[in-house]
Amino acid sequence: MNEAEGIDDLTLQAFLDGELDRTRAAEVEAWLNAQPAHKARLREWRAHDQVLRAVFDPILTEPAPQNIRAAAHMAASRFFAAPRQMLLRAIAASLLLAFGATAGWLARGHFAVDAGRGGLTATIATRAMDAHMVYAADLRHPIEVPATEHEHLNAWLSRRVQQHIAAPDLASAGFSLLGGRLLADGGKPAALFMYEGPNGKRLTVLVAQNIGHRVADPKLSTRDDLKAMSWTEGPLMVAVTSDLGSDRLRGIGEIVSTSLKGKG
Repeated sequence: MNEAEGIDDLTLQAFLDGELDRTRAAEVEAWLNAQPAHKARLREWRAHDQVLRAVFDPILTEPAPQNIRAAAHMAASRFFAAPRQMLLRAIAASLLLAFGATAGWLARGHFAVDAGRGGLTATIATRAMDAHMVYAADLRHPIEVPATEHEHLNAWLSRRVQQHIAAPDLASAGFSLLGGRLLADGGKPAALFMYEGPNGKRLTVLVAQNIGHRVADPKLSTRDDLKAMSWTEGPLMVAVTSDLGSDRLRGIGEIVSTSLKGKG
Protein backbone atom coordinates (compact mmCIF):
# COMPACT_ATOMS: atom_id res chain seq x y z
CA MET A 1 0.00 0.00 0.00
CA ASN A 2 0.99 3.61 -0.56
CA GLU A 3 1.58 4.81 3.00
CA ALA A 4 2.24 8.39 1.81
CA GLU A 5 -1.33 8.64 0.57
CA GLY A 6 -2.65 6.77 3.59
CA ILE A 7 -4.43 4.21 1.42
CA ASP A 8 -4.14 1.00 3.37
CA ASP A 9 -6.38 -2.07 3.63
CA LEU A 10 -8.63 -0.38 6.19
CA THR A 11 -9.17 2.55 3.83
CA LEU A 12 -9.95 0.21 0.96
CA GLN A 13 -12.43 -1.69 3.11
CA ALA A 14 -14.12 1.58 4.10
CA PHE A 15 -14.25 2.54 0.40
CA LEU A 16 -15.82 -0.83 -0.44
CA ASP A 17 -18.41 -0.40 2.32
CA GLY A 18 -19.29 3.16 1.25
CA GLU A 19 -18.04 4.68 4.51
CA LEU A 20 -15.75 7.37 3.04
CA ASP A 21 -16.86 10.92 2.36
CA ARG A 22 -17.19 12.01 -1.25
CA THR A 23 -13.78 13.69 -1.46
CA ARG A 24 -11.84 10.78 0.08
CA ALA A 25 -13.77 8.24 -1.99
CA ALA A 26 -12.82 10.12 -5.17
CA GLU A 27 -9.15 10.11 -4.11
CA VAL A 28 -9.20 6.36 -3.47
CA GLU A 29 -11.01 5.66 -6.75
CA ALA A 30 -8.44 7.69 -8.70
CA TRP A 31 -5.62 5.83 -6.93
CA LEU A 32 -7.20 2.46 -7.74
CA ASN A 33 -7.52 3.38 -11.41
CA ALA A 34 -3.75 3.81 -11.44
CA GLN A 35 -3.16 0.58 -9.45
CA PRO A 36 -4.61 -2.38 -11.45
CA ALA A 37 -3.33 -4.97 -8.96
CA HIS A 38 -5.06 -3.34 -6.00
CA LYS A 39 -8.18 -2.72 -8.06
CA ALA A 40 -8.27 -6.45 -8.80
CA ARG A 41 -7.93 -7.17 -5.05
CA LEU A 42 -10.94 -4.94 -4.40
CA ARG A 43 -12.95 -6.88 -6.97
CA GLU A 44 -12.03 -10.06 -5.09
CA TRP A 45 -13.17 -8.54 -1.80
CA ARG A 46 -16.47 -7.52 -3.40
CA ALA A 47 -16.95 -11.05 -4.77
CA HIS A 48 -16.23 -12.46 -1.31
CA ASP A 49 -18.85 -10.14 0.21
CA GLN A 50 -21.38 -11.30 -2.38
CA VAL A 51 -20.74 -14.93 -1.43
CA LEU A 52 -21.30 -14.12 2.26
CA ARG A 53 -24.48 -12.20 1.49
CA ALA A 54 -25.78 -15.08 -0.60
CA VAL A 55 -25.29 -17.38 2.39
CA PHE A 56 -26.60 -15.18 5.23
CA ASP A 57 -29.09 -12.70 3.70
CA PRO A 58 -31.89 -15.31 3.55
CA ILE A 59 -31.63 -15.67 7.35
CA LEU A 60 -32.19 -11.92 7.79
CA THR A 61 -35.43 -12.06 5.76
CA GLU A 62 -36.92 -14.94 7.75
CA PRO A 63 -39.80 -13.97 10.07
CA ALA A 64 -38.86 -13.75 13.73
CA PRO A 65 -39.81 -16.90 15.68
CA GLN A 66 -42.89 -16.82 17.87
CA ASN A 67 -40.87 -16.85 21.12
CA ILE A 68 -39.09 -13.62 20.14
CA ARG A 69 -42.35 -11.90 19.20
CA ALA A 70 -43.88 -13.06 22.49
CA ALA A 71 -40.93 -11.66 24.47
CA ALA A 72 -41.28 -8.29 22.75
CA HIS A 73 -45.02 -8.25 23.47
CA MET A 74 -44.38 -9.11 27.12
CA ALA A 75 -41.89 -6.24 27.40
CA ALA A 76 -44.47 -3.79 26.03
CA SER A 77 -47.20 -5.11 28.35
CA ARG A 78 -44.99 -4.77 31.43
CA PHE A 79 -43.96 -1.28 30.42
CA PHE A 80 -47.52 0.01 30.55
CA ALA A 81 -48.87 -2.16 33.39
CA ALA A 82 -46.04 -2.42 35.96
CA PRO A 83 -45.71 -0.04 38.92
CA ARG A 84 -43.03 2.59 38.47
CA GLN A 85 -40.52 0.96 40.85
CA MET A 86 -40.73 -2.36 38.91
CA LEU A 87 -40.41 -0.83 35.46
CA LEU A 88 -36.66 -1.15 34.92
CA ARG A 89 -36.60 -4.66 36.34
CA ALA A 90 -39.35 -5.78 33.96
CA ILE A 91 -37.65 -4.25 30.94
CA ALA A 92 -34.29 -5.84 31.81
CA ALA A 93 -35.83 -9.29 32.28
CA SER A 94 -37.75 -9.08 29.03
CA LEU A 95 -34.72 -7.93 27.05
CA LEU A 96 -32.64 -10.78 28.45
CA LEU A 97 -35.35 -13.24 27.40
CA ALA A 98 -35.54 -11.75 23.93
CA PHE A 99 -31.74 -11.69 23.55
CA GLY A 100 -31.43 -15.33 24.61
CA ALA A 101 -34.09 -16.40 22.15
CA THR A 102 -32.53 -14.36 19.35
CA ALA A 103 -29.05 -15.72 19.99
CA GLY A 104 -30.33 -19.26 19.90
CA TRP A 105 -32.23 -18.61 16.69
CA LEU A 106 -29.32 -17.00 14.84
CA ALA A 107 -26.79 -19.62 16.01
CA ARG A 108 -28.98 -22.62 15.28
CA GLY A 109 -26.99 -23.67 12.21
CA HIS A 110 -23.61 -23.55 13.97
CA PHE A 111 -24.77 -25.60 16.94
CA ALA A 112 -26.41 -28.12 14.63
CA VAL A 113 -23.12 -28.66 12.82
CA ASP A 114 -21.20 -29.12 16.08
CA ALA A 115 -23.71 -31.52 17.59
CA GLY A 116 -24.44 -33.58 14.50
CA ARG A 117 -21.14 -33.83 12.64
CA GLY A 118 -18.45 -34.45 15.18
CA GLY A 119 -17.70 -31.22 17.03
CA LEU A 120 -14.98 -28.63 16.66
CA THR A 121 -12.85 -30.18 13.91
CA ALA A 122 -15.89 -31.09 11.83
CA THR A 123 -17.03 -27.47 12.01
CA ILE A 124 -13.71 -26.04 10.82
CA ALA A 125 -13.55 -28.75 8.14
CA THR A 126 -16.95 -27.70 6.82
CA ARG A 127 -15.87 -24.07 6.57
CA ALA A 128 -12.56 -25.08 4.99
CA MET A 129 -14.31 -27.13 2.31
CA ASP A 130 -16.71 -24.24 1.62
CA ALA A 131 -13.77 -21.85 1.15
CA HIS A 132 -11.91 -24.37 -1.01
CA MET A 133 -14.90 -24.83 -3.30
CA VAL A 134 -15.29 -21.07 -3.77
CA TYR A 135 -11.65 -20.07 -4.30
CA ALA A 136 -9.75 -23.11 -5.60
CA ALA A 137 -11.99 -23.21 -8.67
CA ASP A 138 -11.09 -19.62 -9.59
CA LEU A 139 -8.28 -19.91 -12.12
CA ARG A 140 -7.52 -16.19 -12.53
CA HIS A 141 -8.10 -14.68 -9.07
CA PRO A 142 -7.88 -17.41 -6.42
CA ILE A 143 -5.82 -15.31 -3.97
CA GLU A 144 -5.40 -11.75 -2.65
CA VAL A 145 -1.63 -11.70 -2.07
CA PRO A 146 0.71 -13.77 -4.31
CA ALA A 147 3.54 -16.00 -3.11
CA THR A 148 6.05 -13.50 -4.49
CA GLU A 149 5.03 -11.26 -1.56
CA HIS A 150 5.22 -14.06 1.01
CA GLU A 151 6.79 -11.90 3.72
CA HIS A 152 3.98 -9.37 3.45
CA LEU A 153 1.43 -12.21 3.24
CA ASN A 154 2.69 -13.87 6.42
CA ALA A 155 2.94 -10.60 8.36
CA TRP A 156 -0.49 -9.40 7.23
CA LEU A 157 -2.31 -12.63 8.05
CA SER A 158 -0.43 -13.03 11.35
CA ARG A 159 -1.56 -9.57 12.36
CA ARG A 160 -5.18 -10.22 11.44
CA VAL A 161 -5.38 -13.70 13.01
CA GLN A 162 -3.46 -12.37 16.04
CA GLN A 163 -1.06 -15.31 15.98
CA HIS A 164 2.33 -15.68 14.34
CA ILE A 165 1.69 -17.88 11.30
CA ALA A 166 3.49 -18.51 8.04
CA ALA A 167 2.53 -20.37 4.89
CA PRO A 168 3.81 -23.96 5.29
CA ASP A 169 6.41 -25.16 2.79
CA LEU A 170 4.81 -28.07 0.93
CA ALA A 171 7.47 -28.45 -1.77
CA SER A 172 8.36 -31.91 -0.43
CA ALA A 173 4.78 -32.97 -1.13
CA GLY A 174 4.88 -31.55 -4.67
CA PHE A 175 2.86 -28.39 -3.99
CA SER A 176 4.01 -24.81 -4.47
CA LEU A 177 2.47 -21.79 -2.77
CA LEU A 178 0.24 -19.62 -4.97
CA GLY A 179 -0.50 -17.11 -2.20
CA GLY A 180 -3.21 -16.46 0.31
CA ARG A 181 -6.19 -14.42 1.40
CA LEU A 182 -8.10 -13.26 4.45
CA LEU A 183 -11.39 -14.93 5.30
CA ALA A 184 -14.15 -14.27 7.84
CA ASP A 185 -14.63 -17.26 10.14
CA GLY A 186 -17.35 -16.98 12.75
CA GLY A 187 -16.86 -13.22 12.95
CA LYS A 188 -13.09 -13.60 13.36
CA PRO A 189 -10.31 -13.24 10.76
CA ALA A 190 -8.88 -16.46 9.32
CA ALA A 191 -6.07 -17.18 6.84
CA LEU A 192 -6.39 -19.27 3.70
CA PHE A 193 -3.16 -20.38 1.98
CA MET A 194 -3.49 -21.87 -1.50
CA TYR A 195 -1.13 -24.31 -3.23
CA GLU A 196 -0.91 -25.91 -6.65
CA GLY A 197 0.64 -29.16 -7.82
CA PRO A 198 2.37 -29.79 -11.16
CA ASN A 199 -0.90 -31.11 -12.63
CA GLY A 200 -2.82 -28.01 -11.61
CA LYS A 201 -4.46 -29.67 -8.62
CA ARG A 202 -5.25 -27.17 -5.87
CA LEU A 203 -4.81 -27.58 -2.11
CA THR A 204 -5.76 -25.10 0.61
CA VAL A 205 -4.72 -24.66 4.25
CA LEU A 206 -7.19 -22.80 6.47
CA VAL A 207 -5.83 -21.39 9.74
CA ALA A 208 -8.28 -19.84 12.22
CA GLN A 209 -8.27 -18.75 15.85
CA ASN A 210 -8.93 -21.47 18.42
CA ILE A 211 -10.83 -19.46 21.01
CA GLY A 212 -10.28 -20.96 24.44
CA HIS A 213 -7.49 -23.27 23.17
CA ARG A 214 -9.89 -26.18 22.84
CA VAL A 215 -8.27 -29.52 21.97
CA ALA A 216 -9.40 -31.73 19.08
CA ASP A 217 -7.58 -34.66 17.49
CA PRO A 218 -7.10 -34.87 13.71
CA LYS A 219 -10.26 -35.78 11.84
CA LEU A 220 -10.88 -36.58 8.18
CA SER A 221 -14.09 -35.15 6.72
CA THR A 222 -15.40 -35.75 3.20
CA ARG A 223 -17.82 -34.09 0.80
CA ASP A 224 -18.19 -35.93 -2.49
CA ASP A 225 -14.59 -36.12 -3.83
CA LEU A 226 -13.34 -33.37 -1.52
CA LYS A 227 -11.57 -34.18 1.76
CA ALA A 228 -10.47 -32.04 4.70
CA MET A 229 -8.03 -33.05 7.43
CA SER A 230 -8.69 -30.81 10.46
CA TRP A 231 -7.27 -30.48 13.96
CA THR A 232 -6.33 -27.96 16.65
CA GLU A 233 -2.79 -26.66 17.08
CA GLY A 234 -2.67 -24.79 20.39
CA PRO A 235 -4.22 -21.35 19.73
CA LEU A 236 -5.07 -22.32 16.14
CA MET A 237 -7.59 -24.45 14.28
CA VAL A 238 -6.25 -25.91 11.04
CA ALA A 239 -7.78 -27.68 8.04
CA VAL A 240 -6.02 -28.99 4.91
CA THR A 241 -8.41 -29.46 1.99
CA SER A 242 -8.05 -31.13 -1.42
CA ASP A 243 -9.38 -34.02 -3.48
CA LEU A 244 -6.24 -36.07 -2.82
CA GLY A 245 -6.36 -39.56 -1.41
CA SER A 246 -6.85 -39.86 2.35
CA ASP A 247 -3.36 -41.18 3.12
CA ARG A 248 -1.63 -38.48 1.11
CA LEU A 249 -3.75 -35.76 2.70
CA ARG A 250 -2.85 -37.07 6.16
CA GLY A 251 0.84 -36.94 5.23
CA ILE A 252 0.52 -33.33 4.08
CA GLY A 253 -1.36 -32.56 7.29
CA GLU A 254 1.64 -33.78 9.26
CA ILE A 255 3.92 -31.46 7.28
CA VAL A 256 1.59 -28.53 7.97
CA SER A 257 1.42 -29.38 11.67
CA THR A 258 5.21 -29.57 11.95
CA SER A 259 5.56 -26.26 10.10
CA LEU A 260 3.04 -24.47 12.33
CA LYS A 261 4.71 -25.79 15.47
CA GLY A 262 7.95 -24.34 14.16
CA LYS A 263 6.11 -21.13 13.20
CA GLY A 264 6.90 -21.59 9.52
